[in-house]
Amino acid sequence: MSEALRSIIMAIFRFELDALLKKQRMCEDNAQRELAKSLRQRMILQSQIQEDQGAIGVAKQSLTDALIGAVDLDRVRQFAQFSGEMTQRAQMIVVRLAGLEEQITRHRERLAEAVRRRKAVELLHDQRLAAWKRTQTRKEAAELDEMALEMHRRQHGVMA
Repeated sequence: MSEALRSIIMAIFRFELDALLKKQRMCEDNAQRELAKSLRQRMILQSQIQEDQGAIGVAKQSLTDALIGAVDLDRVRQFAQFSGEMTQRAQMIVVRLAGLEEQITRHRERLAEAVRRRKAVELLHDQRLAAWKRTQTRKEAAELDEMALEMHRRQHGVMA
């Protein structure tokens, strides 16, 4: 096998911007993790609100039961205090949720930008790979033509 053919067979595509592509993928992964973290925090806060609403419902039912017959003023006071604390807690959670929604929006924008940048580098990679393959195909064809011509010359005793 000729040296030229061996180099064609052993040719490997090397993308000069491979480090940049890896960096863009890492940036996208980080953006995805940050968004997921924020979404998880939002889910936790929403779950806390639902749990608190359930606790208020149970407390209201308990108070309603306590209002039958003789009224227990201590129990009414406890419910009012509990209800006030839960309302205050819910307001704090809503404020945290509002801030978190802004953060989620920013994380989504960062993720979209990271995806756009990665796709741009991947597109460049694909274009360069296609060009490299075309070049390799031309080199292989030229080498095969040269080999066929050399065989023809040998069979017919023609010297180049």
